Amino acid sequence: MAKKIADTTTFQKLEKDAYHAFIEWPLFLVRKIKQLEQHIAAAEENLNEAKQKGKK
Repeated sequence: MAKKIADTTTFQKLEKDAYHAFIEWPLFLVRKIKQLEQHIAAAEENLNEAKQKGKK
């Protein structure tokens, strides 16, 4: 009988974690998009600098 209780609590913990992951997913995506935009901006800046150095 104790095993059944442990399985229930494990499942409840899994459900709770899944719920939090589902709720936090949009926030994660927004944060990841901002990081990617910063990375792309830095890459474009480096590319523009390299082009200008090549022209001189």
